[in-house]
Amino acid sequence: MGWGTFFAAIATPVVVRVLISLGFGLVTLTGLSVVEGQITSAVGTAWGGIPADTYQVLALGGWVDALSYWLAAMATVVAWLAVSRIARVSA
Repeated sequence: MGWGTFFAAIATPVVVRVLISLGFGLVTLTGLSVVEGQITSAVGTAWGGIPADTYQVLALGGWVDALSYWLAAMATVVAWLAVSRIARVSA
């Protein structure tokens, strides 16, 4: 058994695991990103439908910033789930 055969025998399972983990991670991230984008779009549409005076009162109360923080936290959770899924599958 030569060195090339030895390295090929070791590299093949590693490459297969990496490709599988990247595939699952990509599918998970894509799916969760689509859902997150739809939720953000729906919230933005609903938010745009309120009267200007109501919007100004909510902005003074910090609700606009709170909504932005909540959507950013949701996007962070989506990314975290995708990364943890990659780590779980590749282990």
